[in-house]
Amino acid sequence: MVALKECAGEADVSVLAEDYVRLFGPAARVPLTETSWGDMGRMLGKAAQLADISAFYHAFNARPLVGRETVPEDHLVMELEFISILCLKEAHALNQGLERELQITCDAQKKFLQDHLATWTGDWMEQLVDQAPAPFYQCVGEALQTLIRAEIARLGVEPVPIHGRCRDRELGADSFTCPMAPRG
Repeated sequence: MVALKECAGEADVSVLAEDYVRLFGPAARVPLTETSWGDMGRMLGKAAQLADISAFYHAFNARPLVGRETVPEDHLVMELEFISILCLKEAHALNQGLERELQITCDAQKKFLQDHLATWTGDWMEQLVDQAPAPFYQCVGEALQTLIRAEIARLGVEPVPIHGRCRDRELGADSFTCPMAPRG
């Protein structure tokens, strides 16, 4: 985490802004949403994935804000915030000796990491590194991976990694070709 602090202190805001758009903006090379990762079958199950994520949030009364500045349920920020809420609930249950609540919270942490957050962030980090990001984003990605790996080890979960980005091969894998254009 010291490296992250150093990277933040040395970061040029204009470079970060430009790199953010390149990496995570509208034509994201490294999308920040879980359902952007995986194979075509996973893409077809996007509604089910989002419903499952939303069910976790609902079960713990963690409701995303609604309005202009909202992000999708499967956005990295939302998933990290949800895990942080579960960690706080775990700490509270431990402190108060609430065994049932502790078990429920730990089970949810394990399931959410195994089925969601920890499935796609490994490949996300690999793709981020491949894009040669600004040092700050590299440091953020490394810190994120360190934290997620620590939670995987602490909770003893074995997520099945998702590899690659969802691309619709039938539609040209994120490209548009005019049907009226001459074929060559």
